[in-house]
Amino acid sequence: NAVGVAAALLYAFGSMAWPYARTLFREPLIGLLLLGSLSAFLWLLQQKRRWRIVLAGAMLAALLALLVLTRVVMAAAALAFLLSLPFAHPALKGNRKRAALLVAGGAVLLLAIGIALSTLRATDADVFYRFTGGFVDDAMTRLKTIPHAHFTEVLLAPLVSPWKGLLFYSPVCLIGLISLVVSARRQPIVALLTGSVLVALLLGQALAYDDQWWTPTWGSRFLVAAIPLLALASLPVLEKLTQWGRSGWALIGTLLAIGFAIQLPAVLFNSAEYTAISYQANRA
Repeated sequence: NAVGVAAALLYAFGSMAWPYARTLFREPLIGLLLLGSLSAFLWLLQQKRRWRIVLAGAMLAALLALLVLTRVVMAAAALAFLLSLPFAHPALKGNRKRAALLVAGGAVLLLAIGIALSTLRATDADVFYRFTGGFVDDAMTRLKTIPHAHFTEVLLAPLVSPWKGLLFYSPVCLIGLISLVVSARRQPIVALLTGSVLVALLLGQALAYDDQWWTPTWGSRFLVAAIPLLALASLPVLEKLTQWGRSGWALIGTLLAIGFAIQLPAVLFNSAEYTAISYQANRA
């Protein structure tokens, strides 16, 4: 419908997903896998036949596995789906024992997989280094040695910093965040998933970095994966705006124009060429 088209346009041409998609692969892929996982999860909730439930569950598991392989902290998304299932699935509502067993079993399975992977050893040159005990050891060493003197700045800068704030440069994200606060009860699954992903990404970045938080080159690219979820969360607010008539549509159009004007210079600017020139200048 028209509201969905408005959200899609705000996401595609009025958010940082547009310029970052030109030069990055992993972050847009994570966003796609998150939306695919959410679609599989919602399809799972609608199924009544056993074979369809198994098929939808297998699709969800495969997408979540790819998601975690793409970025380790996305295990938070798998946990969010697991916690949402008892409250969303018709067969589990009111059946606390079955729901508790499902959540506990899923948590134990995730923990077992994590422990099994952590026993593996590899160097940073190996493809699956991030899923081995070597990566865990290196990460823990880094977390212990970093002073975390600027933890608050590192946590908030990707959202509201004038240099790189996601909410400053992507109007649809601000609308989505407002919608999550105001209309969380209308979209509990989206709210839990978006909140989990945002917290996981922000905490992961804040714990791994400290004094680099203020530099413009250390941008918000790691939050690109959350933009499609925030765009999805913005639907209730956009729907209310459309009910205002022409004034509401004028406001949506203004937000799209502002977002487009912000993103266009970044799209036209050849960052790869600039990086290559800077690298050669530094070497010289």
